[in-house]
Amino acid sequence: METGDANIIFNGRGFYSCTGIAFRSKNEDTFGFLHAVGSSIRTHTLTEEQLWKLEALEGGEAILVQGPHHVPQPALTKQLTDQFGISVMRTIPLEPLPNNPRLDFFDVIFKPRADKITVVRRLEKRVLTFGGFNR
Repeated sequence: METGDANIIFNGRGFYSCTGIAFRSKNEDTFGFLHAVGSSIRTHTLTEEQLWKLEALEGGEAILVQGPHHVPQPALTKQLTDQFGISVMRTIPLEPLPNNPRLDFFDVIFKPRADKITVVRRLEKRVLTFGGFNR
């Protein structure tokens, strides 16, 4: 997990069954990005360092980026809400690739200053851009 001001560009690489989570603090001066790991055998558990970084985002908002093979993370989103008062503003769902679902990897780039979330679909070499918190 990374945190910083609006000038930071957050890069999450190698998503398949994982969820990307973009964060904005309630004062809109601190931002963050978490690559929440998910697989068929486990979901993401926050580390001590991640818990410490989330304190700066307390009371803020989050946007989830979920690929077509994501593993649901209900315990994580509940912890974000209950422990940090972070509300999930919306979810950006990605559709599966029709020809090669097994190679459906993607990267996520969150640019707070531009208020954009960009998804790079690796196999298709296609870039999708979504509005961020103020879309």
